Amino acid sequence: MSDGSGGLRVPIGKGGRLIVLHVGSSATGFIPQCKFIFRSKSKTSNSDYHKDMDYSLFKKWFVEKLLPNIPPNSTIVMDNASIHSVQLDRASSTNTRKADIMSWLLRHNIPHTSSQKREELLMLVKLFKSKTVSYEIDSIAKQHGHQVVRLPPYHCHYNPIEFIWAQMKSYVAEKNNTFKIADVETLTHEAVETISIEAWENCVRHAEKLQEKDYAREIRRDDIMEPFIINLEDSDEESEDDNADDDDTENDLRDISD
Repeated sequence: MSDGSGGLRVPIGKGGRLIVLHVGSSATGFIPQCKFIFRSKSKTSNSDYHKDMDYSLFKKWFVEKLLPNIPPNSTIVMDNASIHSVQLDRASSTNTRKADIMSWLLRHNIPHTSSQKREELLMLVKLFKSKTVSYEIDSIAKQHGHQVVRLPPYHCHYNPIEFIWAQMKSYVAEKNNTFKIADVETLTHEAVETISIEAWENCVRHAEKLQEKDYAREIRRDDIMEPFIINLEDSDEESEDDNADDDDTENDLRDISD
C-alpha cells in the first residue's frame, strides 16, 4: 500500500507540465478514445495552465472526442471551472448599454418598461440572472442526448475522477526518477492503463458516501436549527392573550376584595 509519498521530489517551479483530459465511469472505466494528454508550453510548472488549456480547446475535445464515444443518455459530471462554463446569452453588466439591457430582459420575459432608469433595469438583471444562466457545453451535450450535472462550488470531492487523478499522480510520483518531461509523459500514459473498472467503482462509491454524509449532516443541522425559529406574528398574538389574561386576573382579584 502506498500513501503517495514515494518517489523523488522535483524542486517546485522546475520542469514542464502535462495537461490531461479524460473521462470514465464505474461502468466503462476510462474510455480510451477520450484520452488527451499534451505538454504545456509554459516554461515553469507554476505558470497559469489556462494559457494552454482554454475554452476553445476544451470545447473541441468535448465535441470531437467525448461526445462520440460515451454511452447514449449519459450524465456528465463536471465542476464549474471557467473553461467549462462559458454562458449562453450572458447577463448584462454595469458596462452594458441600456438598450442591450432591455433587450436581454425582453429575451428572458422579465417585465420592465423603457421609462425605468438604467440602474433599475440592472437591478432586475441582478434579481433574475441566476434563474436564466445556461452554458454552451450543457446545451451541446443536450443536443446529443446527454445531461450535464455541475458540482456545487468547492465540492470537487463529489466527483470520482478527483480520486482517480490522485491514484495516477501517486503512480507517476513513485516511478519518476528522471524528472524529464518525456519520461513523465510516458508514466502518465502508463498510469491511465493501471486504473481498472474496479478502481472506478471504488471511487464512485467513496464519492457517493461523501455526498450522503454531507446530506445527513445538513439534515441534522436543519433539525437542530428549526426549534430556534420564532414566528413573530404568533409571539404578538400570544403577548396580547397574556395581557388579556392579566386583566382578567386583576378583575378577579378586585371582585374577591370587594
